[in-house]
Amino acid sequence: MHFFINGSIRKILTLLVLLAIVPALVIILYSGLELRRMAIENTKREVLFLAQTMGEAQKGITHSTHQILATLAQTHAVRAMDSQRTSAILRSVVYKNPAYLNVIAVDLNGEIVASGRPVEPTNLADRSHIQRALSEKKFIVGDYVVRRTTPHLPTLAFTYPLLDAKEEVIGVLAATLDLDDFAKFFNVTALPLDSFVAVTDRNGTRLFYYPPREGTHPIGRPIVGKVWEAVKNAREPGITIDHGSDGMRRIMAFQPVRLDGEEAPY
Repeated sequence: MHFFINGSIRKILTLLVLLAIVPALVIILYSGLELRRMAIENTKREVLFLAQTMGEAQKGITHSTHQILATLAQTHAVRAMDSQRTSAILRSVVYKNPAYLNVIAVDLNGEIVASGRPVEPTNLADRSHIQRALSEKKFIVGDYVVRRTTPHLPTLAFTYPLLDAKEEVIGVLAATLDLDDFAKFFNVTALPLDSFVAVTDRNGTRLFYYPPREGTHPIGRPIVGKVWEAVKNAREPGITIDHGSDGMRRIMAFQPVRLDGEEAPY
């Protein structure tokens, strides 16, 4: 017995096979796109939750620092600018709060008159956080700075004005955080592969990036311009999708952090 199939019949059979396969291919393609969409939405929710959690942790650090400095500012020895007694008090604060690199008292001329840790004689009159505490008479969160006293480390400073009985400014208390230790505060050591966590100040300067990797903008330098443009005026948490400083396209969640009663994030 012999079977013969001419060209026309062969084409018809091929078409029938294709017609049978196409629906399956469409279903597979749709399923793949749907799985991708769901994965993206899940990732957005997860990174937004992480950003919000970090924001709350940072608020806690800032609130605690505010309370410590406000309490110190009411201490008689500190208000009297008594160098020895104030230094002893500040040493105790630093010992009990190792997250702080140092806590210092500065006079109206920017000279350090008391310190929780030994420091070289240094004038801080040009530091913006010192100037703002003197002029605005309130708790201030500073910008990224490299510590001028030894050791020279990247820091974030908090300042609080010292007032006399007439509510006149007589000096400033300043507490500095070691930015290299932010990973301990946020407990981000178990991040998924190729993900990162970063903190940026009000000027778009990178304060912290974890885990460290080559090819990214270093600490103390501006973050990617397009990313900063997307987040700098944000007042609420959000999502942006763009290329990071390492060139990888990413889903990035952001959380603005501000002081109570202030509109702009610090």
